[in-house]
Amino acid sequence: MVLVLGSPVRAQTDPALKTAVVELLESYLRTGPSSSELSDGSAEANWAVLKGVGIPGFQQQDGLRKGTWDVLLSPIVNAVSDSKFETLGPLQVLALWEETESDPERFVRLLGRDGLLNPKKPDERKRGKDLREAISQARLGLANIHSNAHFEKGGWKYTATASLSPSERMVRVAIRGSQPCKITGSARSVNLNLKGRLFEDPTSPSKIKVQVIDQQFQSQGCELTLKDRIDSVVRLSGGGEAKLSGNLDLRVRDEAVTGRFQIDLVSKQAGVALLTGRAVYTLRGKIAQDGTISVDLIPVSTSGSRVVRQMLEVEGTLVGTLAKSVGSGRIELPAFKDPLNWHDSRDKVKTRSLKR
Repeated sequence: MVLVLGSPVRAQTDPALKTAVVELLESYLRTGPSSSELSDGSAEANWAVLKGVGIPGFQQQDGLRKGTWDVLLSPIVNAVSDSKFETLGPLQVLALWEETESDPERFVRLLGRDGLLNPKKPDERKRGKDLREAISQARLGLANIHSNAHFEKGGWKYTATASLSPSERMVRVAIRGSQPCKITGSARSVNLNLKGRLFEDPTSPSKIKVQVIDQQFQSQGCELTLKDRIDSVVRLSGGGEAKLSGNLDLRVRDEAVTGRFQIDLVSKQAGVALLTGRAVYTLRGKIAQDGTISVDLIPVSTSGSRVVRQMLEVEGTLVGTLAKSVGSGRIELPAFKDPLNWHDSRDKVKTRSLKR
């Protein structure tokens, strides 16, 4: 890509860092995160906020207004001019240098291919070799630019960094955003890391384009895991009592609630053989904005004595409330006359009595 003869650098838009960052972000936004990075509704919602609020807010930061192309690339421009290859743009010649770093002779061949010298003439070949050596020395004098930013938009706090390395034709961006979750006591967050390579592009308004060569988007919703161990004596709907041991795992992610509930029953009644039973329930439900939890308990496996197993094969419900990362409530299963109380204990074993 050859720029206008005479002032190839000045054709590029300043400030240099902001121009490079904007071009990198626009290139990335043409495709955005991969489908695996947007694997659920939480990630999609967080990406929408970053795309609509965080990225535009970052592009408006004054800290990005750094650097001018004529100063940043002047060592390359001078080397090109001194070697009488004025039609070569600085980013173009840097790209040629990088492409032939492991094969310096190829640098001369590429100049010949583009009609910039006659490789059959020794003095022309020497001029090409001298240019490459001059570029090698000029690269050492290219300065890097960095910027850091902290800002708030739409209830989110953002920290962002950007850097431009002219010698590598590389621009890097990292944006992290977070927003507190009142109900779970945690925070939703997004992380975007991009790396792109610069090329000259006469057709672009900025006269450069950026190819994304590395990208990573990570997202986390308002997540919280609640656990409880329930040990109690329960009254069976069919009569009699049983010792119950249960393990409850609740996972809250934004508005969705999932999890697992496993119970083991042992019942010894006069004149009846020992009755045992085990059931595993999967949890599917939601949490309202006020912290109210509503979940269905769906049996996925049961075992044990037939009479107990049949009672446990019926769906149940779990309800409760969550505030400041603390949850509690009750579980109702048709197998029992009374509800089971649960309270988040985070791996602590607690023994509670059943409400009568």
